[in-house]
Amino acid sequence: MVWPQLQRSAAALALLAQLTGQKAAEPLVRRMLVPTQEHDLRVTIDDTAIRARRYTPARAAAHLPGVVLLHGVHPRGIDERHLVSFARALAAGGLDVFTPELPELLRYRLDERTIEHIGVLASQHARAVQRASVGVIGISFAGGLALMAAARQSSPRSIGFVVSVGGHDDLLRLCRYYAGEDVRGPHGERVQVAPHPYGARVMIREHLGRFVPEPDLLLARRALDAYLNDRHAAARELAQGLSPEARAVMNVLLDTGQRAALAQLLAAAVDGVRPQLIAASPHGHLGGLRVPAFLVHGSDDPIIPSIETRHLAAEIPEPWLRQTVITKLLRHTEFPEPPKLLETWELVRFLKGIYEAAGSSAMSAATTAP
Repeated sequence: MVWPQLQRSAAALALLAQLTGQKAAEPLVRRMLVPTQEHDLRVTIDDTAIRARRYTPARAAAHLPGVVLLHGVHPRGIDERHLVSFARALAAGGLDVFTPELPELLRYRLDERTIEHIGVLASQHARAVQRASVGVIGISFAGGLALMAAARQSSPRSIGFVVSVGGHDDLLRLCRYYAGEDVRGPHGERVQVAPHPYGARVMIREHLGRFVPEPDLLLARRALDAYLNDRHAAARELAQGLSPEARAVMNVLLDTGQRAALAQLLAAAVDGVRPQLIAASPHGHLGGLRVPAFLVHGSDDPIIPSIETRHLAAEIPEPWLRQTVITKLLRHTEFPEPPKLLETWELVRFLKGIYEAAGSSAMSAATTAP
């Protein structure tokens, strides 16, 4: 019993070392992790083909434990570099990793349909790895949606465990945070970091048609998308082609100094879609969760503040909450700078817990490959 525990701890440490670029741990990485292979796929949801990718150890037994790794609200989807690195590391540790694109999140849309899609994708991957269930790991906004998908399951459950990385609990509270209001954790915890401009603009993007004339809408979306993709100069150049009315709106969205005007736009956008935001919020919707849940969040996350994970932890039925980690080592879903190995023990325990939930064969299949 002791040896598998040590092996899982070593594999988790190696995985974290690879993710954070720890040169000192390269011998451990070479010993515990294996080369991986990747295959691009097409899968069908609601009669629509979507892109996906599968990561597996290059030399491993069939039917490894499976994990569905979900991207957040990001235009690069499954090609986002942090997601790709995470998928490769998980596969190197002995998991069969499936990364499907979520069409709504690619379009900056937080929609209840995504919750249904996550359940379908988990079932598809479980069949592919010939197992009863797989784990689901949701990044950013996909973390909260993954928890909701797991909570909606009826028996048999294709989602065997769920992980939220920087996920949300209540989108209405999150919008209040973006608007500069004082929001608190379940025990009155204050948010110690100012909101990043990205968050409010994501919330407004889908509803841009409420603020700009129809003839300007396509170009206005292109300008805002460029801004959200960190191409700020291109965004401002595109906005110059808009009508004066639309350009006035875009000036608010593209200028980080107009906080009061941005808060007014955000409030108007939220008022029109409250039911949609409530339906895509885990808040009040996790009572049916009956699989292990793991929560991790960066303490200084400026896009989804860590109080959201504290609220999630308070709502998940106690027998099923396995671990909650709030750490300074993460920002949103990335490591802003490589941590020292001695600082990572809490995250090593977290990753070890994921391996254990996936199945103890995860490491042995990878590390005993010839």
